Amino acid sequence: MKEEKEQGKSEDKKEQERLEKIEKEKREKNFEKQVKIVLAVCAVLIISIVLFYVIGLEMKKFNYLDLKFEKRATSGTVVFYYTEIPLKNVEGDVTGKVPVYLREDPRKLDRIKINGTILLKSNVAIAEEPELRSCSDGIIAVATISGFLASAGLNPTFVTTNISESNETGVPMGNCSLANDIGYSFVQFIAGNETKITQKEENCYIIETANCEIMNASDRFDMGVYANAKGILI
Repeated sequence: MKEEKEQGKSEDKKEQERLEKIEKEKREKNFEKQVKIVLAVCAVLIISIVLFYVIGLEMKKFNYLDLKFEKRATSGTVVFYYTEIPLKNVEGDVTGKVPVYLREDPRKLDRIKINGTILLKSNVAIAEEPELRSCSDGIIAVATISGFLASAGLNPTFVTTNISESNETGVPMGNCSLANDIGYSFVQFIAGNETKITQKEENCYIIETANCEIMNASDRFDMGVYANAKGILI
């Protein structure tokens, strides 16, 4: 009897160990399953974040006039539309690139009409009505055009249409008549009721701006210079 009891206890212990082993295996399988689920969720999140980032970058890029533009934000609230215009020699080889930073999407600047064709001489005189100098971007707009033209290999210079100002400051005179007589291009910013660009004479271009929209007019002029140089009318 004693041996039978001991045998029974031994069998019960084995059964208990077997059940504990089965329970342990279940817990381990459940843990592995949970780990796999967590890893899968993490992988999905990482992939989603990467895709979101890549798609976000691609959404900031677009083509306009055969140029690749990218929307860039500065550390502040100012947003630029950046591109590079290739410079080519007579053989068609790229010799450099002109960086361009526009303040507005160039596709939206199509609303600013360009009446005429912008084909500039190597020397370009730029004038600005005194009234526009009080605009927040008045000086920046003129400097932007000057920098763009200089980067493109032209020779921009600032002039005035006012003889009294010329005598007082030493800034050279410039106007459409002088441009045609001497053989340079004359670009003048003036205030108006509508923002538009007009080729007044062969070497004379008037950039008319309404509501101090001088920066957008400047950017549109730059795009017009590039497009017309390639034979594209915009």
